[in-house]
Amino acid sequence: METVKAFFIQGLKSVGRQLVQLSSKPATEWLMLFVCLLPFVLISVFNHPTDDDFLDAVLARQQGFWKSMGFYYQHWTGRYTSSFLYGLVYKSATLDSWLLALRLAPVILLISLTGAGYFAIGGLGLPISASMKWRFALYGVLLYLCGIPLVASALYWFNGAAVYTSGLILGLLLAGLIGRCIHATSSADRVIWGILAAINGALLVGTNELMIVVTLIVVTVWLLGTTGPKKHWPLVVLIAASIGAIITVAAPGNFARADTVLRTMPLWYQIGRTGAKSIYLTISHIADWGSNGLLLSATVLFVWWVRPRYPSAYTGKWLRGAAVGGMVMVIMAMPTLWITNDVPARVWNVVYLLFLLCWFAGVLAAISRRPLPASWRVTGRNGRRLRVLWLVLIVLGYNNAVHSAYIDVAFKAQRYNRAQDQRYALLQQLQRMGRHDVEVQALLPHEYQYPGTIFLHELELFPNDIANEGMAAYFGLDSVRIKSLPARIRRHMRE
Repeated sequence: METVKAFFIQGLKSVGRQLVQLSSKPATEWLMLFVCLLPFVLISVFNHPTDDDFLDAVLARQQGFWKSMGFYYQHWTGRYTSSFLYGLVYKSATLDSWLLALRLAPVILLISLTGAGYFAIGGLGLPISASMKWRFALYGVLLYLCGIPLVASALYWFNGAAVYTSGLILGLLLAGLIGRCIHATSSADRVIWGILAAINGALLVGTNELMIVVTLIVVTVWLLGTTGPKKHWPLVVLIAASIGAIITVAAPGNFARADTVLRTMPLWYQIGRTGAKSIYLTISHIADWGSNGLLLSATVLFVWWVRPRYPSAYTGKWLRGAAVGGMVMVIMAMPTLWITNDVPARVWNVVYLLFLLCWFAGVLAAISRRPLPASWRVTGRNGRRLRVLWLVLIVLGYNNAVHSAYIDVAFKAQRYNRAQDQRYALLQQLQRMGRHDVEVQALLPHEYQYPGTIFLHELELFPNDIANEGMAAYFGLDSVRIKSLPARIRRHMRE
């Protein structure tokens, strides 16, 4: 018996040593990063249109690519870049081709977000390897997905993703272009980066109103901080972005959309109310994000990873960047509050990415001013082991986006996908039978059975909801309504 016990203990120690050695290898860290982001790719296979996707698809089919962009500008929004992306996806000839586009879009957005992060890090001009830039970008995307209020609106609801996630991607690209323009050693390189930055700035302000605020402030700060012959390039970018902003804001559709809100209260009251509410909501969100254990542990790992040993000349730049970002965060919610009197989750998705950038800029400023004591430093191998352990805990942890995405892929998404396909087939059959006003069952009996990673919301009981109207128009019906909403009960863990 003692021999068996000793053999068992020896085996556990041997396995433990092998796991510790394995966790220190670079390939293990890359593998765990891949594992953490994999469910967001896998679940794209089960993505379906939701909310106003159907209505926009009907518009694209009826009016065509360019005319639909004109309709948006005249009647709904001046976001010309987002309207262009709408046309690329929504003008699909068949339901199957449209579903394919909606399932490829989240993967493309995820890859683009990572690539834009890599490009932005490269624009900082820091002496770090390409491998470290990619890892920083992947960790950044992972922290973003685990911290935003609603992953579905960031990647899988295309109408929202085309507006806000595209803005984040172009924003990171603009940061990388500005950095390269600043650090360019030749006038030819400066011309190339400056022209690309001007084009990017014009496209960026056409994604959403939040990006107008961010772009104009960032480029203005760049202009004020630049002297000598380099000063004309930030001016060119500012002019290009300002022209795009005027085109976006002056759209008749914006005034039609905001008219009902602005008519109900005096202008001075609207300004004060919007400003106060924006400040309160932003501060409360920052307090919540800053106390998140996942971010705090990632910050400690980041400090150990960077391991500064001497004061840095970049300290003032990091502090100024964090201060400007903090100011922008406070006013980012104002455009949406002004137009709709609400700040939806998709807006806080954007604010959260800016919060992450400001957070780590502040951390870099702090540790650059006061280098780590020798007792705080860890070796590169031990730091990698800790990062691998952190990634493992993210996969296994119950209350985060990665774990939820794996649960959705394994247990919820396939059933949801079958229910959606059955609903499409039923609506097509009823339309062929001459039925015009249709009632359908909820996709799934209970609310907890829906895959929250990709699902936004169900049809409503009344047929004039935007999702109901869009689905009815897409399938050639007069109206569609749901018979009863899914039960809002929370299943016990042991069940």
